[in-house]
Amino acid sequence: MRLNRLLPALLVCLLGACTHEQVYNAVQENRQQEECAKLPQGQYEACMREYGQPYDEYERQRREVLEAEGTRKQ
Repeated sequence: MRLNRLLPALLVCLLGACTHEQVYNAVQENRQQEECAKLPQGQYEACMREYGQPYDEYERQRREVLEAEGTRKQ
């Protein structure tokens, strides 16, 4: 069922030339709706925070990981 909701959003983004940020936001929103909604209130709030990470923060962390991996391979 989760794929049924995510696939159309991703297709719209891909066909509409969405940015990485738009795709990231669509996936995060889907996770919040599908996964977090199933949890009790306390866990729900933690789940929403986890999947509520702004794209800028995600991108910064991603770059740090890629840079760290690049220095380890050399």
